[in-house]
Amino acid sequence: MKYLLTHPKLVFFVDEVGDNTSQKHDRNVGGQNILVENNQQALICLSYSNSHFMVLRFTNACSEGVCCVIILMTQMVEAKHILGIEPWAHIEGDPTINFEANSNGIDKHYPHGPTCFYDGKEIAMYITGSENGSITTEILADIMHYLNNQLTIDRDDATPFLLLDGHGS
Repeated sequence: MKYLLTHPKLVFFVDEVGDNTSQKHDRNVGGQNILVENNQQALICLSYSNSHFMVLRFTNACSEGVCCVIILMTQMVEAKHILGIEPWAHIEGDPTINFEANSNGIDKHYPHGPTCFYDGKEIAMYITGSENGSITTEILADIMHYLNNQLTIDRDDATPFLLLDGHGS
């Protein structure tokens, strides 16, 4: 039996990827061994602290990005998590005083997170935290509330549908 999807913009999918910033057990960088001269030690910045995180990408059946969600291993999301910091960016004056000039963009000191453009509207990332950096039912409900407020969907025409990959959880 064949089906005709009449409202592909209202069929949403989400899948996640997670990782840990700890490099304690890494033996090399990006699969490459480090080569230095004799009697020298390779100095590589790395983190031994566990800091799990999860990124969820919401898309629709037209393959359009709808929203990016980031879940950090933290109980309190701080401004630095939302703003991000690009240490190699050119800084205009004092970034705390010239905040606007140093914000929102790839080459800005405070680049902010990813945004999506859906149905003519810019949807900012949703960032939150949990004890172990993974999703909870409360976080999923908060995300759905956020998306419901961000998206203007006429439910008289069709009901939105979300398909998630639950991994048995």
